Parts: sequence; C-alpha cells; structure tokens
Amino acid sequence: MTDLRVLKTRRAIQDAFVDLVLSEGFERITVSELAKRAMINRQTFYKHYLDKYDLAEKMGRQILTQVTEITRQRINLFHQDLTIIQIVDRLRPYLKELVNKYRRPILALRSVHLNNFDLSQQVSDQMKRAANQLLGNSATPFELAVIGGVVSSVFNYLMEYNDLPTDEEIAESLTRIKEFIN
Repeated sequence: MTDLRVLKTRRAIQDAFVDLVLSEGFERITVSELAKRAMINRQTFYKHYLDKYDLAEKMGRQILTQVTEITRQRINLFHQDLTIIQIVDRLRPYLKELVNKYRRPILALRSVHLNNFDLSQQVSDQMKRAANQLLGNSATPFELAVIGGVVSSVFNYLMEYNDLPTDEEIAESLTRIKEFIN
C-alpha cells in the first residue's frame, strides 16, 4: 500500500500540473513552476516523475484506464438487448464518476500531444476498437468514423458541460437526429 504522504504529494503535483496547463499551456510550464505551485521542491518532483512529459503520460494512462473500464462495460451491455437509454442509465454512475474525478485533468490533457501518448487519440482509438468489436469486426471505415465522431463528441460534451443529459433529453435528441438524417 502506498504511503499517504506519497499520495498527497502526487495529488499536489497533479493538481498543480492541471492548473498550470489550463492557465499557461503545457509547453510553457516548467518543473520549477510545478514544484512551486505544488509547494514542494524540485527534487521531490523528480522522486515521482522524470519530467512534465512523464507526468502527463502517467496521468493520461490513469484516465485511459477508467475510460477502458467504461468501454468494457458498454460492450458487455451491448449483448443484453437494451435500448440506448437503458444503456446510458446503467453507465451513468461510471460516467458521472469519470466527470467528477477527471474532468479538469482531461480538459488539461486534451491539449497535450506527446509523441508516445496522446489522450485524445488513445480514447478515439479505443472507441474504434470497441465499435469494431460491437459490430463483429465488420465495421466499415465510414461506420468507424461516424461512431468515433459521435463518441468523441459525447465525451467532449461531458467534459464541457460537466454532466450527462437526462433520459428525456437523450430520447428527444435521438428523435431529432433521426429526423435530420431521414
């Protein structure tokens, strides 16, 4: 089990990182600024992370783990003959937890594009794999693009508006979308 002091220090570093990325941008922040904002010294930062890139990647992978779990649950629900409203209701607690716990870090990390890790791209790739799995590996590139776009837009909606629409709002929106397409 990890020492409580270690957890508090990591939380302070991550909170400082999110604050600075949202206010200054990723490229402009330095480890010195991160340490100062987290009220630690630089050596303490380096005990936990190699640099700001390592910090961003580790935070992103932590978020991706949560998204992966929600995706896994969505795939399991696919086989239960449920409506989209029922599926959203079953996923709602997990989506709310994601929003409550990771909204600000996700907003910050959406602007960070590393060579070895890009949260937005990782989430998009994961959604395409899930769509392919749900459609029996027979999804066309067009279907993957449409599904990926919808899921990405819903994910962005959750981050921007900090909440899920009600069942009634979802049902009404789906009806309007269907009318638009027809």
